[in-house]
Order: sequence, then structure tokens, then C-alpha cells
Amino acid sequence: MKLYWQSVLLLMIGAVLGWWANDRMSHRERFVDSADLAHTGGIHLNKNVVEGNRDKKANITHQVVSDKIQQEGVKKDGFSKKYLRYLLESKGFEEAVTFYTEAEAADKAKSVEFKLVIVDYLKLALQQQRFTDFIDLMDHYLALYYDDVDLLLVLAEYHWLQGYPDEAARTYQMALTYVFSPLEQANIEGHLKKMIQRTDERLSQSGDLIELLSFYELLDSLSLRRSEDSLRQAELYVRVGGVDDARVILEDLVSHALLGQRAQEVLATFQLVDEPEGEEPATENISIVRKGNHYVIDVLLDRRVNVGLMIDTGASITTLSKSAFQSLAGKVDFQKVAVRLFNTAGGVTKGTVYRVDELSLGENHLQHIDIAVLDYQTSHGVLGLLGMNVLRYFHFQIDQDERVLKLRERKP
Repeated sequence: MKLYWQSVLLLMIGAVLGWWANDRMSHRERFVDSADLAHTGGIHLNKNVVEGNRDKKANITHQVVSDKIQQEGVKKDGFSKKYLRYLLESKGFEEAVTFYTEAEAADKAKSVEFKLVIVDYLKLALQQQRFTDFIDLMDHYLALYYDDVDLLLVLAEYHWLQGYPDEAARTYQMALTYVFSPLEQANIEGHLKKMIQRTDERLSQSGDLIELLSFYELLDSLSLRRSEDSLRQAELYVRVGGVDDARVILEDLVSHALLGQRAQEVLATFQLVDEPEGEEPATENISIVRKGNHYVIDVLLDRRVNVGLMIDTGASITTLSKSAFQSLAGKVDFQKVAVRLFNTAGGVTKGTVYRVDELSLGENHLQHIDIAVLDYQTSHGVLGLLGMNVLRYFHFQIDQDERVLKLRERKP
């Protein structure tokens, strides 16, 4: 009899242990509708998940998720789109990308459907202005799939919605380098054309002609400018007093089959303009220091702190290194604007945009200037880059012999 009860006891213990092990089955083996978890405010998977304010994380452990899946979910058969949606909707972006990578390795053809799930989630995040979710997912995805054209097109739309058409243009340029078929190229160029039109409309309505001209100059430097964009750029040069710059463009367009007549009409208006004899002199010469093949200039933030920045006409926005920002945080009133994704030489990276009340370049005082803080290394005496969001307000020239930056303010 004693042996009989010992056997029963062992069977009961075995059943309890079996239930316990099954209850802790990897959450990869089950899925659950994330709407059932909405009250949690976020899921803790491999790391803390950001939702909105990073200081308000939901401290939910991996075990809680596993328990919930055990209670509400069902056993999945292989890779499931529903499970991927669950990871996305519960803010498990790193795990979602890992899951997608494994699905792609297992079934390349089926992975196309999985990517559509990710693209749809990103587009919905844009529509709902959930920019933190968008940035976190895009950051994880592009870290592995930097050449994914479908995602780069979505990223370009994000940049434009955030008010950074320069970054949108750079993203389209990046996308064009990753396509080979004429059909794919035409698709990207169609998106680019639409973005150019929208940018022109937006900046024309706001009266910011200098920023609009700077945008067309960027298109030219990126080899993205079409003939109609050249004509528009020339017209803008005329409006801001850059007659010589306009003439160079228009003289190239007079033989154009469709735009030639309009180019001749704009050229004819020069007869009504009192052109200065020779090039207008610079209104200010600011000392610069040579660092290798680059030049460093001092700017003044909030009329209090001098900062050495490297002149970079390829940078759409002025930047500070993370370490430089930390050293200046108590001296300059930095106002946080937003977290953004940036196109850099090393790929797409995440950074934070701050705004200063005033940035002075010599005797020129610019109000409310955005500065991006990125995690990169700088050389001694250089705290960041002076980008085109400052330089676009001037006609400028680097005099290498005199070691000065010659400035003349652009007049809208």
C-alpha cells in the first residue's frame, strides 16, 4: 500500500512540473492578439520597450508575456504574420526584426508578405503621428536592411512630414543607388517629383524663398535636379538678386525643346534689372582654421559660448557631437525639438534635434536655429559641423589664401 501511494504522489508531482514547463514555453511558440494586452502599456521582451516617453516604460517581464500567451494564445504553425503583428503592436520592435530575419532565412518567398506587414505598420504609425514608434522600428530594421528600397521610400516620406525635405531628397538619392531596373528607378523618381512639388508649394506659401532656393541647390548637388527644377532655381535666383547664377542656368536651357522659350523670357527680364558691376563684395570676412582638408570656424551660441564647428556644405543641418552637447548643456539653453533619423556616411542613425535661441556667425545673428546631436567622434577643437541650415542664408566663399570665410547675406 505504501508503494502505491508513493507512485501516486510521483505522478502528481510529474503532472505539476509538466504544467509548469508548458506554462513557460517560449513565447515564440504561441501568439496572442495584442489588443488583449493594450492595458499593459507596453511589453518587456529582450529589453525595455520604448512607448512615447522613454521615462514611462511599462515594466512587464518576459515571463508575464509568456504567461499571457499561454493563457490566451494557441500553438503557431511555423512563422505567422499574426505573430509578427503582435510583436509590432506590443512595441517589441527589435524582436519583430529578428523574427522577420529568421522568417526570411526560412522562406524567402513568404518573407515578402512579412515585409508588407512591417511597411503597413510604419505607414500607419506615420498617419497616426506615432513618430517614436516609427523611429524605433525603422532604426532596428535599417541597421540590418540598409538597402531596402521599400523602407527607404517610407523613410523619405517621414522626413518630409517632419519638415526636412533635404533629408527626404538624400534618402531618395540613397534609394536610387540600390535599384537596377528602369521600373524601380521610375518609381523612385515619381516619388521624388511629387516631393519636390509639395516642397515648392509649402515653402512658396510660407514665403521662405531662401530655404526653397537652398533646397533646389541641394537637388543640383545630389544630381537629382531635372530641367524644370533648373528653371525654377533660376527664377528663384532672380528673386533673391542672384542674377549671375540665374544667367548660367538659363543660358543652358534656351535650347531646351520645352523650356527654352520660358528661359529666354526670364533672360529678357535682366534688361530691367540694374546689375552691379562685377561681383558684389563680401560684407564680412570671418577667420577660419584649416584642419586637414577642412576648415573650422567659431560660432557663438546664445551670445555666450564660442563653439568650433567644421564647415560642411554636405550637411543639411548643423550638428554637435554627443560629448560636446553634454559639455555645453549647462551653458546654452538647448530646447528639445524631436528625435529624428539622419542620413550619415555610416548609414541611417538616430539623433536628437535641439533648438537654440540664437546662433551668431560673425556679426550675423540668426534666430531659432536647429542643431542635431549625434553620437560621433570629432578631432581636437572641433565640436561639430556647421551645416546648410545656417549657411543657406548667405552667399559664401572660402578664401584659402587669406584663411577667411567671405559672407554676404542673401536677400529674400
